[in-house]
Amino acid sequence: MRSNTYRTVSWKKYLLNEDSDRIKRFLEHRGNQVFYQVSKSINNAVINNHNEVTLLIHPNMQNIIKIDKKDFEKVLNRANDWFLKKI
Repeated sequence: MRSNTYRTVSWKKYLLNEDSDRIKRFLEHRGNQVFYQVSKSINNAVINNHNEVTLLIHPNMQNIIKIDKKDFEKVLNRANDWFLKKI
């Protein structure tokens, strides 16, 4: 049985860094799903009093992002900006 190994990277790399063409394309294609999933996970973390959220950001890259409780508001604001920009 083969186990998967994942690397933890900063949430900022995937959710804030629009300077990278690769990240820009990633968000153009999957941004709605990613920000919806992140927002929903943060909501569940707050309800259940968890100190962090860890998500597999892209199944082919084997990277996970960790969002600490102190960053929940920043990430939710970023998600809100993303969705408002789409209107």
